[in-house]
Amino acid sequence: MFYSDGDVAAIRIQSNRYRVYVNDAEVLLTRVEFDLLKYLCTSPYRLHSTEELLANVWQYPDGVGDAALVRNHVHNLRRKIEIDPERPLIIQSRHGRGYVVKARIQFEDETIQQ
Repeated sequence: MFYSDGDVAAIRIQSNRYRVYVNDAEVLLTRVEFDLLKYLCTSPYRLHSTEELLANVWQYPDGVGDAALVRNHVHNLRRKIEIDPERPLIIQSRHGRGYVVKARIQFEDETIQQ
């Protein structure tokens, strides 16, 4: 579908247009899914804790928010970008610690012409 075994997925993010492509195939995301994926992709291969995601994606103060909120949105994202959401290769979980994105990331910020 998006990538073959042994390959690392390529994710292209057009921030100004709220568009995401996985190996050149456009993926339709909700605004929250887009914000979550974009945040995770700012530091690929780095562990992002649930608390960090609640604070930086949902703007919750420290100690507020539910891990289930993050878990559900990650689950929805996986259904849209992974070949096999039950065995994710792009958004991986580290039990009790958080999530890691494993992909080549490209941000494309287009200037809007008038």
